[in-house]
Amino acid sequence: LPMAYKLADKLGEKKTLILGLSLVSISALLASFIKSLIAFLLVYPTLGGLGAGMVYTIPIRCGWKFFPKRKGMVSGIIVAGFGVGPFIFNFITQALVNPNDEKADKHTKLYEESVYQNVPAMFRWLALMWFILSLFGIVLVRNPRDEPQSDSTGSQSEEVERLLSPDSNPNENQCLSVKEGLKTKQYLLLVSMAFLSLSYSLFLIAFYKTIGTGYSFDDFFMTTVGAVGLFCNGAFRIFWGSMMDVWGFKRVFSCLLVVQSCCILLMAFAERYVVTYAIAVIVSLFCEGGHFALFPGESGVLFGGKLGTMMYSFVFIGFSVAGLVGILFDKVIQPMAGNRAMFLIFLGMTGLTAVLLYLFDDKVDWRAKRQRKTVASGLEEDAKPYL
Repeated sequence: LPMAYKLADKLGEKKTLILGLSLVSISALLASFIKSLIAFLLVYPTLGGLGAGMVYTIPIRCGWKFFPKRKGMVSGIIVAGFGVGPFIFNFITQALVNPNDEKADKHTKLYEESVYQNVPAMFRWLALMWFILSLFGIVLVRNPRDEPQSDSTGSQSEEVERLLSPDSNPNENQCLSVKEGLKTKQYLLLVSMAFLSLSYSLFLIAFYKTIGTGYSFDDFFMTTVGAVGLFCNGAFRIFWGSMMDVWGFKRVFSCLLVVQSCCILLMAFAERYVVTYAIAVIVSLFCEGGHFALFPGESGVLFGGKLGTMMYSFVFIGFSVAGLVGILFDKVIQPMAGNRAMFLIFLGMTGLTAVLLYLFDDKVDWRAKRQRKTVASGLEEDAKPYL
């Protein structure tokens, strides 16, 4: 994500989008011909993830230029597209791979061989559909008319260097460089909260079918539950972002953590209850969408419109690590401790997030911080002759 920000300044938003979207489509096409797991991991998650990361912040960056005072709403609207997309493609992939709604084996959790034989064709269809949708996305993303054109790479490159340098105008009461932002307590708290609170949601979105298969739910039911949850995940990101503009990050995120805690308890005691499982999954994914609306919006508010998207790319590290932790829970903790204990651990992580949120303060006087640093440096220089 930080690389995407630099590329956008050097190449322009359009060219960066073309490059990123091309990588996504190409990775899906190449994956359809790969038969080695290692090669698949090197191509699809790596190449496709690189492309998705390049594309992710570009619309947010452009949207903030149009509405600099409504960063929460703009972030919510834009990332809603990222959430609604999986809702649609959840049905498409299920229809392509498992059109007959074959059930997985309860013990091995594996499907019939005919299901797996449909996977290569699915990736090819996805590559084609993503390529066509990419053409529309490239046309629709643009800057305000009074913004300098992206082809003027010289001035934009200078702007990137200015943002990355700590030598900007010290009289501005805002974060002036990435280096300054990364050294703050607020950044560390944002990353930590993103990791702790989103670990549960990212685990659930990846393994809700694995859990449901253990309860003997059929594939179409789980696909429907996941699709509804993904729709709520995407569509209500606008709601979360708009609420942040009105009530602020801390209040809205506090409400999200309360709702998420209730969902975790439902999952811990869901067992074989169909309704409980469906409600817990759908509302959990609804809460996950809130993370992707609130954290970019708060990055813009805390670090400023110019640095907000770049700082969010560093906050996104917490999201990335949380996704990897989900694999650990599925492969190690769940087999050892069981579903209930695993979800109670997630509940503890959510509670720890609430503690960090209490310590979090987004009212930063950047000018005063720089003045204190300058005074401390001056006193240190004065003391050197006596040391």
